[in-house]
Amino acid sequence: MGYEQHPPQAERAHSALIHAQSELAGIDEARAAAHVSAACSSEAFGATYLAAAASVINSALPGLTGDFVTDATAACVRLTRRTAEAQDEHPGSIVPSLDYAFTSFGVDLAALTPPAETATQVASLQSLVDDTVRKLDRLLSKHGNYPSDAVFKKLGTDLVALGDDLDAAVRAAGLDC
Repeated sequence: MGYEQHPPQAERAHSALIHAQSELAGIDEARAAAHVSAACSSEAFGATYLAAAASVINSALPGLTGDFVTDATAACVRLTRRTAEAQDEHPGSIVPSLDYAFTSFGVDLAALTPPAETATQVASLQSLVDDTVRKLDRLLSKHGNYPSDAVFKKLGTDLVALGDDLDAAVRAAGLDC
């Protein structure tokens, strides 16, 4: 967290790292559930290499402060900045930019441990973000980077409603951003 002043490449590398770590954890869970040989574990698919790469990638980014509100607020600020920047993008970049903004926010939020008293509200916020990412992914899959004007208009309406829902979820989670 707190890496908004670093090159976008470092930020993208960090997001990819978190995604890859999540996927590798999924391999181990699926392998165990299917009773498949340990030879098919995440280690076989590069977990050791990824751990070495993580130290290089993470060295370019400051770590978490350990304070949920501070770290989550930094993530909120990045989401706000990225969504504002997406509005200024070329029309073909708006949806991918929004998708990246919400995906990154979801990754950031998932990396944090909320206080027990707000865990349920933070889980609801994470769910809202995950639903948004799924909707944006479906939109990109179905329409590509250049949806029709009608789809863009509906997206705009949906984003206004999302903004209200997101603001309420953020406040419920004890954040002010």
